[in-house]
Amino acid sequence: MIAEYNALSWNPHISVLCSKLSKISFALRTLYPLMQADALLSVYHGYFCSVMTYGVEVWGRSPHAGRVFLEQKRAVRIISGMPPLSSCRGVFKSLKILTLASFYIYKIVAFTIKNIQSLQTVGEGHRFPTRQGFELRTRKHRLALSEREASYAGTVIFNKLPHDIKRYDNKSLLRKLKDYLIEQEYYRVEDYLSP
Repeated sequence: MIAEYNALSWNPHISVLCSKLSKISFALRTLYPLMQADALLSVYHGYFCSVMTYGVEVWGRSPHAGRVFLEQKRAVRIISGMPPLSSCRGVFKSLKILTLASFYIYKIVAFTIKNIQSLQTVGEGHRFPTRQGFELRTRKHRLALSEREASYAGTVIFNKLPHDIKRYDNKSLLRKLKDYLIEQEYYRVEDYLSP
């Protein structure tokens, strides 16, 4: 039983996902000479993005997620009419598209906000207000694997939000967060988490 658990991996799921995304990229390439960029963006958001982001809260920090990001960059290059190996830096921002890492951050924050009533703040239990009293308390864990769970990652990612975004109500917070993530264009979640 333990051997079976150790063999669990997101690799098969991501292989199937990359195959689907590759087919959608092929469709985008076929449509490119026939459609304007805004119509291609609609196809991207309607098909590619919805397939790519399904369940990203669960598999988004797996070691294999980079393969999905490569497929996303390929689709963005097709929409922009760029050569296959050119850099996508700045292109996500100009098209107002979230990178895979930014989608993960956005979805995790949305998950955390939805479940915020079940989470404790650092200030709970203190008689006096503290500087970090409104930050969410992370739960203790033994395994590093626990840090990839949506519930744990959500508190860490939520606490890293800029203070000017945290002050909004939930709906406005998500809108401001999306604008912030588009502007920052994170390629890795670690870039967001680093000080």
